[in-house]
Amino acid sequence: YYEGNFGEARDYLTRSIQVHRESGFRRGVAMSTLDLGDVAHMEGDYDEARRLYAEGLQIGRQSQIADAIGTALIRLGRLAHDAGDGFAARRDLREGLAVARDRRLNESAIQALEGFAAVAAAEGEAARGLRLAGAAAAARRATHTPISPVEAPLLVRWLAPARAALSREEQDAAWEEGSRMPRDEAVAYALEVTEAA
Repeated sequence: YYEGNFGEARDYLTRSIQVHRESGFRRGVAMSTLDLGDVAHMEGDYDEARRLYAEGLQIGRQSQIADAIGTALIRLGRLAHDAGDGFAARRDLREGLAVARDRRLNESAIQALEGFAAVAAAEGEAARGLRLAGAAAAARRATHTPISPVEAPLLVRWLAPARAALSREEQDAAWEEGSRMPRDEAVAYALEVTEAA
């Protein structure tokens, strides 16, 4: 998946879900289902991605699997953004980030920050979007979790409206401001996007 081999990823994840179901490993079923949703999202099949994310979320809630719940909500929020539903994007990202913050789910929290950056950029808050993206990039460096080759172009596309609205100097300044934000400050700043909407 992370190298863009979506067909192979789909086959592997489908088998993985079956193996986890047979062994009764609910977390494995939930997380593999969410990853399968990512494949559908990247391929542009938003309906299938939404179905799989919702299924992973349901399993997570039924079995009280915090990382599955947080991950599912954040991925639903990012999908909603791509589908043009800003309200659902903010709602799901906010709830998912709260779970990720409380359970210290570092990569999920970073993905939520990137989702909020996308929402801000799309809604005309260019500097805010780049600050949030800068904060997410700094968090990735600090936690040694680089963005995947598949997701990197997605983030570039999400930030394009913000970059188009600002000069290069303004872009760099906003990114630098975000990169200096402590984790808790960046989370609070991201949540302001939902409070202002």
